[in-house]
Amino acid sequence: MLRTLAVAAALALSTLHATAQTYPNRPVTLVVPFPPGGSTTIVARIVADRMAEALGQPIVVDNRGGAGGTIGTRAVAKSIPDGYTLLLGYTGTLAIGPTLYPNAGYDPRKDFAPVGLIGNAPNSLVVHPSFAPRSVQELIAYAKANPGAVNYGSAGVGTVSHVSGEYFATAAGIKLTHVPYRGTGPALADLIGGHIPMAFAPIPATHGPVAQGQLRGLAVTSAKRSSLVPDMPTIANPASRASRRPCSMGSWRQPARRVRSSTSSTRRCAPHLPPMRCASDSRPTAPSRHRRHLRNTPTTSTRTKRAGRR
Repeated sequence: MLRTLAVAAALALSTLHATAQTYPNRPVTLVVPFPPGGSTTIVARIVADRMAEALGQPIVVDNRGGAGGTIGTRAVAKSIPDGYTLLLGYTGTLAIGPTLYPNAGYDPRKDFAPVGLIGNAPNSLVVHPSFAPRSVQELIAYAKANPGAVNYGSAGVGTVSHVSGEYFATAAGIKLTHVPYRGTGPALADLIGGHIPMAFAPIPATHGPVAQGQLRGLAVTSAKRSSLVPDMPTIANPASRASRRPCSMGSWRQPARRVRSSTSSTRRCAPHLPPMRCASDSRPTAPSRHRRHLRNTPTTSTRTKRAGRR
């Protein structure tokens, strides 16, 4: 699956290359707004190899994690718009984050232009092998018997894995404690080490540890089973629809600067970088009705701060 997605991204950029033979004439940086070890890094390195073959220049993967991916995304938004700094954006950084945070430091509609859609990666619910529940039904029953005692890790506040966990808890009528990390990699490292009992994370990052027996997969959040983890069932009702939030990834760049004349016509100032429409809508929006709920969701860090104030 990832191989097909990488080829699609390479074809998109090879079209850009054919449009202007002078671009690129030096290495291109592909910023991943999360630490290594997560699905975005896995996909970025595969895509970078195909992009380098298509463009004839090295593609440097630059991991810049923090604040649910908004730090690295903001850095790309503020970079020089010459096409040599690209962003591996996804649902969390381009839709949820700008809606959740009062000032993310960028506007996804104005500060970025799509290069190409890479694909979707459903989330998975994985637990440590020592955790007692062995199914979603057993997990729900355990959480109801121990309200607030079950922690789950995510890639950070406002990420798709965070939203999946909150949707799941709300739909199932249980109370979970959110433990935000700087990315999927650190969250899974702590989960494998037994520091947290469960986590929501994209399948590309979890299928390896599950196959090696380091983690136990309870379910996937997609409507159908994944070919990467065919033995992992889908989350059964009542939580299936609520937690079915895939992670959509794509390559983005800064838009060409535009000069608007008195007749409201627009002239491009960077003609060597024509905009390329994604297969999905290039104007992502986040479910604003859930913004207040996510902002008020207690985490281990916020609880510690509140206890300190007391």
